[in-house]
Amino acid sequence: DPLVEAISVDEAFVDVTGSQRRLGSGQDIATVIRRRTRETLGLGVSVGVAPCRFVAKIASDMHKPDGLTVIEPDRVVPTRAPLPIDRMWGVGPRTAPRLHAMGVHTFHDLQRRGEAEIRSMLGESGVAWRLLALGVDDRPVVPAREALSVGHEETFDTDLADPDALRAVLQEQCERVAMRLRAHGGVTRCVSLKLRTPDFVTRSRQVTLTHTTDATLRIWREAEGLLETWLRQHPGPLRLIGISVSVDAAGGEPPSRPRTPPANRRCP
Repeated sequence: DPLVEAISVDEAFVDVTGSQRRLGSGQDIATVIRRRTRETLGLGVSVGVAPCRFVAKIASDMHKPDGLTVIEPDRVVPTRAPLPIDRMWGVGPRTAPRLHAMGVHTFHDLQRRGEAEIRSMLGESGVAWRLLALGVDDRPVVPAREALSVGHEETFDTDLADPDALRAVLQEQCERVAMRLRAHGGVTRCVSLKLRTPDFVTRSRQVTLTHTTDATLRIWREAEGLLETWLRQHPGPLRLIGISVSVDAAGGEPPSRPRTPPANRRCP
């Protein structure tokens, strides 16, 4: 199906509404995807099949690894009711305690309250969370998004402390990222460095350029400067290092957005 939207390096939404006459139900298609991936690559795949994006995402996490979960429309609300509120998109470590203090601990706590009450408690964000808790998510699957950033990172098998070795890794990453940037036909104005320490705390540093560039050497110099500043302030080993750059159109205009396809689709 052409309606495929990658949301990370190993995860994607697929709208199979238009493929069911030819290929069968969402569950049938998911079964074929899992079997062919296993036969071709030797990899397990966890798939969630549901009426909309958010429910499909939750379903895909329910029976990992290498599981298949199908949530039919009439099972959306009861299946999601016991889920903890921190499984909700947009609810992070800072927001969850505030919701707990208001008595919102699970999806059911949002489902059972009316829209007006949720709005008075949590504002418009709460209204959006309530709809998601009820399985209402009409956002379409949007294929072929323009890249707004490109990056590369590496997690080390053992913590890496040698500054020269860290520079060598970063330099190779800069070369790869600059090549991808040029392949997109773009330039960059922002260079970001990602670092993870042995205690698994992740930090980022970035610099904004006065002029856009697609040159490997310029990106490397900015990234190296960020790394040198970090090492002076925080000498010690790193578990991960990565580089990313924003992608701007060479002509100065932001990358165009694709047209939005129709809603009311079925997503595995």
